[in-house]
Amino acid sequence: MKTYFIQNFDGSDICIVDNGNMEAEKTLLFLHGSNLNSDIFKHQFESPLLNKYRLVAINLPGNGKSGKAHSPEEVYTFKGLVRTVDHCLRQLDLTESIFVVGHSLGAHLITNNTDSPNMVAGAFLIGYPPLHELADFMRATIPIPSFGKIFTESLTEDDIAEVANDLINENHGEVDIKEMIRSIDPVFRRVYGSSIAEGVLCDEYETLQRFRNPVMLAHAGNDRFLRYEYFETANVPNLWESKVHVLEGASHLPFIDAAEATNALINQYVSQVV
Repeated sequence: MKTYFIQNFDGSDICIVDNGNMEAEKTLLFLHGSNLNSDIFKHQFESPLLNKYRLVAINLPGNGKSGKAHSPEEVYTFKGLVRTVDHCLRQLDLTESIFVVGHSLGAHLITNNTDSPNMVAGAFLIGYPPLHELADFMRATIPIPSFGKIFTESLTEDDIAEVANDLINENHGEVDIKEMIRSIDPVFRRVYGSSIAEGVLCDEYETLQRFRNPVMLAHAGNDRFLRYEYFETANVPNLWESKVHVLEGASHLPFIDAAEATNALINQYVSQVV
């Protein structure tokens, strides 16, 4: 596994994690959620089940080892983050037949890019409610106190602990979620949070419908931020096996606290989609 940097459209550094399996027939691109970084995919990059694929993870600007944006008021907006992912895919020459593993915000960044169906062979999306419009976001989410703090610039240590505790089940192993939240450029939270009020860039249902292969949509059974009832009534199009797959007992971060089951589901999907 190697780590390297490419330049974002504003000239700032974006950290890429790559298992270097250039001979693999299929490439999986991992995109993390807000206030996190590529370390949440530690158990996927170390998985014997998934090492037959090329695995690549992008750290969003201001997150993980990626540099702070040179133009934060532009780059950290929802529109700027969609542009960032698109820019990185082109820099990495990953614009044909890739499989995206999108978590939360990372999933939205793919489904709000109208070019995604031309680049992506398949998508495994979790911690993610597909949206027609911004109002759907409010219907899909659970307004627990820590939710608003995800979009707040300055957080106390108590705030960080509260967010971390709601993101993941208590027994989550060695991945330090609090340090991920602590290390983010705090401006990211404010700018991204404010930009959400502008709404989604497109109808995500239309993007999903245009994918040439069905999309794997999964829900973590113990996700404290998302309502499962939303998925039951959403009538999301173009789903693999025509249903939402549920990882029972998993938190909003199933890549960590339900790694074995998550890896098996990813592999099952990717291996069966051409």
